[in-house]
Amino acid sequence: ALLGVFSLAISLAEAVWMFSRSISIIHHSEVSREEKMGLKNNKKLIKVSFWGTAAILFIALLLPDSLYLSVFGDEFREVKSLFFLLGPGIIALSGARVISHYFSAIKKVHFNTMSSAMGSIIIIMCSLILVPRMGIHGAALANCISWMSSALIIFIQYRNLKKIIQVVYLISVNIFTFLTFLH
Repeated sequence: ALLGVFSLAISLAEAVWMFSRSISIIHHSEVSREEKMGLKNNKKLIKVSFWGTAAILFIALLLPDSLYLSVFGDEFREVKSLFFLLGPGIIALSGARVISHYFSAIKKVHFNTMSSAMGSIIIIMCSLILVPRMGIHGAALANCISWMSSALIIFIQYRNLKKIIQVVYLISVNIFTFLTFLH
């Protein structure tokens, strides 16, 4: 029964992520056509994804417990508290999803692989510690920590890639200027 409650909380998280997933898929196709669109729109789309997901999550958490109980039944009493624990990870990963799709579009999927691998290691470690002590609430917390860690890794990789792109651009401009000067 507890696994079903946890599974429902994860399904609700997936439903909230539909907003950021939709934005990210459209962004992926734009970046695939023109890579410069990614750098231009990433920041704006991260904000839209973050705030849109936060608003949806906030509304879902404002719904009364009685609504969750009437829809899912008394055995799902803990769903809202699990959903609350998952909330910060849901929001963090919604913004990171935009960058993840950007990485896919520019063929830098190794960044996504690294983030997923680290997230997997973190969830295993956190689950080993938290689940025996806190049960399904520990599992929700372990997922949240993993999602937030994965998002952090994605954002760090993006920041580093942007710095490299800026350096390459400046070097290119300087070389072009120097070559123009020679003629």
